[in-house]
Amino acid sequence: MGKVSEKTVTPCANVTPRVVLLGLVGFAVSLYALHVEHSMAANPFYEPSCVTKWGSCAAVFSSSYAHLLSHWGLVERKSALDLSLASMGAANYFVFAMFPLWPFPAHTKAKMLLGISFASCIFSIYLLYVLKY
Repeated sequence: MGKVSEKTVTPCANVTPRVVLLGLVGFAVSLYALHVEHSMAANPFYEPSCVTKWGSCAAVFSSSYAHLLSHWGLVERKSALDLSLASMGAANYFVFAMFPLWPFPAHTKAKMLLGISFASCIFSIYLLYVLKY
């Protein structure tokens, strides 16, 4: 029989640094999006740097889809629970960045990470569909 390695590798060991890094990058981008939202609200002539020939984040942030919960009729517009896409993104990426601190066994964390990642991808596909049609 072959020799069994004494080193045990958890399902999350190889992926943890990348998840944290991508979570932090996503969080930073979400903070920029929050900055753009607040700047656009304060100054109607504000021109964000995310306006390019491929698309305009300003158009997205000024549409009703920028606050999906109120757009879907789940909360009142302008209420405390009327979260913007940027604030929901910041929360999502913060959860990814805190991945190593999740208080669950490694195999449970791996399944949760997969589920949250899958849900995030489905949500992004929905937003791409809205943008396209």
